[in-house]
Amino acid sequence: MPQSSGFRNKRVAICNRAEDGGGEFGRNSAGRPYRYECTVWASVRFVKGQKAMEAGAMEAYDTLLIGMLWNGKIERESALVYDGRTWQIQSFNRDFQTNEIQITAREWAGKDFSGLVQNS
Repeated sequence: MPQSSGFRNKRVAICNRAEDGGGEFGRNSAGRPYRYECTVWASVRFVKGQKAMEAGAMEAYDTLLIGMLWNGKIERESALVYDGRTWQIQSFNRDFQTNEIQITAREWAGKDFSGLVQNS
């Protein structure tokens, strides 16, 4: 079921890995820095109830469900910045009929990309 645009009332920033231009496929790809890509409107909910039980009780407090319109800039390796914290994408599903995407993201401990968003 498509979401009303009124439910997408939170701002979420998308950060992607920077292209290094070295042409070394797969070598040192983990060391590439991230860059700010864009900010989108999204619906954001913390996992609770039955979904929290499925996610595992200990990890449910730092897990988000994010719904937004499909944006070609989002990738499996993208990092999301919401509420001053950095989130790593665990999974996402795209609905081609409604052009929406549902993302499950977990807080990325030790990473802080909020400075990238503020400086852009």
